Amino acid sequence: MEERINLEDVAFRNQIEPLTKECVVDIVCSVLGVEKDVVYTRQRDSLVRPVVAQMLCKFAGMTQRDVAGELNLKSGVAVSCQLRKLHKVLAEDEALKRAVENISEKLDNERRK
Repeated sequence: MEERINLEDVAFRNQIEPLTKECVVDIVCSVLGVEKDVVYTRQRDSLVRPVVAQMLCKFAGMTQRDVAGELNLKSGVAVSCQLRKLHKVLAEDEALKRAVENISEKLDNERRK
């Protein structure tokens, strides 16, 4: 059975261009008040890289494997572990939750430009 695509269906699809990874990193660093080199440096118990990883997946359209390569992590599984850790912390840390919401809002605004 052949599937028919109606022009109305195509017209209402959300077609948003992904942001560049540089744009995402710049905004995350700006909101969190950190230098860019922190993103690419491994630091114990730092939540900067997990936040960057989440935003790169969400707003730059990168896979977890792509993010791993960008952040000098071993694999997409390492990114997944960091994202899991971030979600646990966000459930308890109101200040970080507000910062992540602020980052998402800024990135959404940037994407709409």
